[in-house]
Amino acid sequence: MEQRFESQEEYLEQIYRISPEGRVSFSELVKALGVTAPSVSEMCRNLAAKGLVVYTPRVGVTLTDEGRNVARKLIRRHRLAERLLTDLVGLPWERAHEEACKYEHIMSDEVEELLAGSLPDTCPHGNPIDGEAVEAEPLTSLNLNVPAEVVRIEREESRILKYLAHLGLVPGASVRVLDRAPLNGPLLISVGDANYALGPEVADRVMVRRDVSCK
Repeated sequence: MEQRFESQEEYLEQIYRISPEGRVSFSELVKALGVTAPSVSEMCRNLAAKGLVVYTPRVGVTLTDEGRNVARKLIRRHRLAERLLTDLVGLPWERAHEEACKYEHIMSDEVEELLAGSLPDTCPHGNPIDGEAVEAEPLTSLNLNVPAEVVRIEREESRILKYLAHLGLVPGASVRVLDRAPLNGPLLISVGDANYALGPEVADRVMVRRDVSCK
């Protein structure tokens, strides 16, 4: 049985998120999508037959120009849907991410352009709807006691977004790294007036911009 069109689009989107221009290995896709290696291989063969990826058996896939354009459009619609769901419906940002995964596959071109003309230019997690992302660095690379502002959250995942929202680590928040545990241990960070320990795998998703106005 042919796999659903939405599933094919999900693969293209994940490939683009991992590496827009370069090759993505099967192991990376298995981890990102939570499916088996045979399922990934089968889907990649289907996408290659449609001219959406270049498929190299036992190695990985690379998006074609057509596949890249489809992925970009899906991500744009996903971020527009997230903004609509948070700003107008009032859905929490971690739940908006999950719901937007449904809307991105059914949104029409007309609705997409109408939303783009009436909503902010980033999704609720700070990622650009159009254009390039604002230059930023991961929280893990910030020097100790350097003031910074959260710009965006990369590689959105609902459980991570919920946790970051609980800590107040959202776009616009002020943050500092106070200390680092050895051997890739957690970071001690300050967010506003509170201090938290944050593991490096989560902290690496928090992109920040140094606040040059502070000393």
